[in-house]
Amino acid sequence: MVSIIDVRYWLPWGIIALAVAAGLIAELIALPRLIARAGGRHPAAYRFVLSTMRGVLALWALAAGIDVALLFTALPPRTDLYLHRAILFISILSTTLVAVRVAVAFVEHWVSTIGHSRQSLTLFNNLTAVLIAALGLLVALQSIGISVTPLLTALGVGGLAVALALQDTLANFFAGIHIIVSRRLRPGDSIRLQSGESGTVVDITWRNTLVRDRSNSIVVVPNNKVAQTIFTNYDQPSRPYSFEVTFKVAYENDLELVERSTLEIAQAIVAELPEADPSAHPTVRFQAFEDAGIITTVTIGARSFDSHGPVKHELIKRLHRHLHGEGDEWVYPFHAAPEPARNGGSRRA
Repeated sequence: MVSIIDVRYWLPWGIIALAVAAGLIAELIALPRLIARAGGRHPAAYRFVLSTMRGVLALWALAAGIDVALLFTALPPRTDLYLHRAILFISILSTTLVAVRVAVAFVEHWVSTIGHSRQSLTLFNNLTAVLIAALGLLVALQSIGISVTPLLTALGVGGLAVALALQDTLANFFAGIHIIVSRRLRPGDSIRLQSGESGTVVDITWRNTLVRDRSNSIVVVPNNKVAQTIFTNYDQPSRPYSFEVTFKVAYENDLELVERSTLEIAQAIVAELPEADPSAHPTVRFQAFEDAGIITTVTIGARSFDSHGPVKHELIKRLHRHLHGEGDEWVYPFHAAPEPARNGGSRRA
C-alpha cells in the first residue's frame, strides 16, 4: 500500500521533471545545433523559423508535462479544470509570441523591398506586434471561458471617446503610415523642411519622424507636420546630388581660357575625390552679363547630398589656388550660390 501511494505521488512530479529536462535540452542544445546546420534551398528561412522558437520550447514542454501529469492525479474537478485552462492559456500566448515574431519579420522584409531600412521603421513593426498580440489575447481569453463580446462592445463604445481625446496622436499615427507607404521619405534620406530644419532621417515612429542634423543632434518632427509641410528630399529620385558654384568673370578675361581651366579643375576633383560622382560630368556655363562681370556657374556632382560638402570645399579651394598661382584676377567677386536640388533632389508638398 505504501509503495502504491509513493508511485502515485511521485509519478506526476517525475513526468513534469522529465518534460522540463526535455525542454531545456531542446532549447539549449538541439535548437542551436539545428539553427547552425540549417540547409536546403532556403537555409536563411529555415534558420529564421527555428530562431522564432527561442524561449518557448521549454515553456511548451513544461505545459505538456503538466497536462500529462494531471492524468495521474486525483485533484478536485474544479482544480483540474482551472489547471487545464491555465495550461491552454499559456500555450496560446506562447504561440502568439511565435506568430508575432514571424509576422514582424515578414513586415520587415516587405518594408525593405519598398526601399526602407528594415532596422529603422518601428511603426509598422509595433503595429503588427500589437495587432497580433491583441488577437492572440482575445483567442486565449475565449478559450478559457471568458467571453470577449462584452469587452469588444465596451471597446467599441469607448473607442469614440478615446479617438476624440487622442486626435493629435491618431493624426500623427496615420500620417506616419502615409509617409511610409508613399515612399517619399525613407530612413537614410537627406531632407530639408520648409521651416529650415535639415538632416538625415533616422527613423519614422508611430508619432514622430526623427532627423539627425549636422551637429549630430536629433530633431523630432511630428508625422502630421511632415505630411503637411513642403520638404526637399535630396536622395530622390536618385541619390547622386548635383550642385552649383557661381562666380563672376571680369570682362577683360579670355572666356575660352576661363572655361577650359575651370573644367580641368572640376574634372580633376571628380577623378580624385571619393565623394564625387564620376557619372556626373562637370560643366561650366556663362549665365548672364552684370556690371561687375559675367556670371559663371560650375556644376559638379557628388555621390549624395551628405558628401557634397567636401567636393564643394575642394572645388572652391582649388579655384582660389589657381587664381593666385596664375596671378590673374578674372574672378571677382567669388562666392558660392545657393544649393539647388538637381538630379538628386525632389520636392514634396
